[in-house]
Amino acid sequence: HTWVEGYLDNYFLTGDIRGLETARLVADHYASYGTVNYDYNNARTSGWHLILELAMYRATGDPYYLNAAHIIMERVKEREMPEGGWARQLMPGHCYCLPRHRGEAGFMVGILLTGLKDYHEITGDRRTASMIVRGAKKMIEEMWVPEKRGLRYTSCPKSSVAVGLSALETEGIVYGYRHHQDPELGEVAVIGTFEGLRRISGFGKSFSQAIRVMPNMLYEMRQLRLTEMPLKLKPGRPCRIYLKPQAKGEILAVVRPRDSSGDARVRLLSADGKVVFELTLPAYTPAHTLRLPEDAPE
Repeated sequence: HTWVEGYLDNYFLTGDIRGLETARLVADHYASYGTVNYDYNNARTSGWHLILELAMYRATGDPYYLNAAHIIMERVKEREMPEGGWARQLMPGHCYCLPRHRGEAGFMVGILLTGLKDYHEITGDRRTASMIVRGAKKMIEEMWVPEKRGLRYTSCPKSSVAVGLSALETEGIVYGYRHHQDPELGEVAVIGTFEGLRRISGFGKSFSQAIRVMPNMLYEMRQLRLTEMPLKLKPGRPCRIYLKPQAKGEILAVVRPRDSSGDARVRLLSADGKVVFELTLPAYTPAHTLRLPEDAPE
């Protein structure tokens, strides 16, 4: 549980040199003593270590910190399971069964995936990108509970299930989707994230975990078009969608006809039933963006 990003943010926002000096003391300690005979223990330990060293590298450009990340990554790659993800003997608190299950805690995997994301962004290492995708899919396979829209606490099938995803868990899944647009990754990221957002408490730890990554993650989801709401319609069955602008400005609606369902007919009506415009899209045409002007009737 060691970080330097807050110290660095304080330094860059205020110019107070103490933020940089404190971050350097922490990062230097872990880059020196923390990498002697380094070995992988669990996903959280390696994840936070990667995150703090790479944050310091981004702040200073000093290759000393990147070298520490390389040392950590050697062991993380070595300990990856053949099918993806990382496993250890679970301990009481994570599993009370006898014999104990092997696996990980979801939030720990999420922390490591964030560390891998940072490493990939800096180095462009292709294997790391693949590890993120495999790790995210393995976590979903072992822990995702669709009816709860959340993950089990750990790989143990008897562990508790949280409703919604923690931001610690989601960031790596979204980044995995960026590099391998597997529908399962995208669906879990969207459903879990927004269910989790509904349940953020004002408790300092929970609130801070969410806001630490949420602005960047929501931007990433928007760029990947994960926040768009697809409507899958049965052939020949009409659908009504009610649009109510919350503020002035144009509304964008993307219409994509299903390849084998024939023409798609779109009719936009005002609240009093008047036709604003009509449009027919032949089958197999690309997506069409409808722009509703600011002065269009409600």
